[in-house]
Amino acid sequence: MVEISKIKRSLPIILRTFLSPFILTYPKNKKIWIFGSLYGKGFMDNSKYFYLFMLKNHPEIKSIWISPDPIVKKEVEEVGGECHSPWSFKGIYSSLRAKYSFTSYGINDLNPVFSIGSKRIELGHGLGPKSLKINKFSLRNFIRIISFSNPKYLIVTSNFVSKNLNKFFKISEKNLIPVGYPRNDSLFQSEIKINRDITKKIGNKKIIFYLPTWRNKKIDLFKKYKFDLNEIRSYLEKNNLILIIKGHHANKSSLKNKNKSKNILILDSEDLRDIYPLVKKSSILITDYSSIYLDFILLDRPIIFSPFDIKDLEKDYFSFNYEQVTPGEKIYGWSHFVETLKKIKKKDEFKEERQRVANLFHKFQDGKSCERMYNFILKQERDSIFIKLFRKNKEYVDGKATNKFADGKASERCVKKILKLVGKN
Repeated sequence: MVEISKIKRSLPIILRTFLSPFILTYPKNKKIWIFGSLYGKGFMDNSKYFYLFMLKNHPEIKSIWISPDPIVKKEVEEVGGECHSPWSFKGIYSSLRAKYSFTSYGINDLNPVFSIGSKRIELGHGLGPKSLKINKFSLRNFIRIISFSNPKYLIVTSNFVSKNLNKFFKISEKNLIPVGYPRNDSLFQSEIKINRDITKKIGNKKIIFYLPTWRNKKIDLFKKYKFDLNEIRSYLEKNNLILIIKGHHANKSSLKNKNKSKNILILDSEDLRDIYPLVKKSSILITDYSSIYLDFILLDRPIIFSPFDIKDLEKDYFSFNYEQVTPGEKIYGWSHFVETLKKIKKKDEFKEERQRVANLFHKFQDGKSCERMYNFILKQERDSIFIKLFRKNKEYVDGKATNKFADGKASERCVKKILKLVGKN
């Protein structure tokens, strides 16, 4: 079973290496863009929000979502989009023809073979205080670089963040694009839809959203750190609050079968694929080391940090000084949870600190990341046209470039050619 799994992981690398001469030279269409997320398993994250922006604002671009998941296909079609399975004929053809591709979790969000000829823009899914642990040489990173799986561009939220991310992707600093995360645009929108069943359970209660980070080992964060169901439920009921718990999509919650309270709602990935509508609606966030707080910080609302197992972590677990970039109350066990909620209710002591950290991690705080992303691509297209025109309007004499035309109408020709190539005439 293990050997079969290894073969399945290695096959795309082998295929794209041998097929790259064909894939890389296959004619691309600048008006076909492909999108994917969570290895094809979800319609979510930065890819989703930029995709929705393109559907709404730029119908002249054929935006196609790539996923084999029938639920994802249904979600995409419900918003008026087009979705193809990565290994279907349409999926392969779209991947071959697309000039631009967008991912949030890497090349496996798409067809990992036939999409390598596109200019892939990695939108990412967050960089919190956790270290990526990939700045050292490894065979895996080496293979990733030589097998065409590195992105052309990488989206960052600030120059401070870019210093850490380029260690992982090994791409030029000029290809780190500080436009902000598309998903955060939703935090600035007045209306955002939430699942009807979840909305009904919330009612008029204020939301406390608990989002712990992914862990590579099984740990019961409720049992081990003494989650007192009766005490917490009682406080929530008296104060018209609802605690919504959603573990990372890679982990399961052990509390789900025990809870019978209307003021505690436990969700998994099947219940809630996209967390951002709830993030927007939440009054307080609880997390440990997840990057979600760096998005929530844009709302300027209280954050409780729950680094229960921080003493058990490796020395190189963090990219940043945890204390310096986590502006909020800290609890090291659930026994301090109710007490901390009472403290926050009396006074919000971290408002200035939140703004300091927000400024550090977010160059822009305006809800226009998608717009900047699109304008960046438009600029790449225009720049490439200028380069083509420059090369076309030069001739070489004795190895030196000279102007092909000498009539004083170069600007006029450039404008006409650009309008023709971009399709604006």
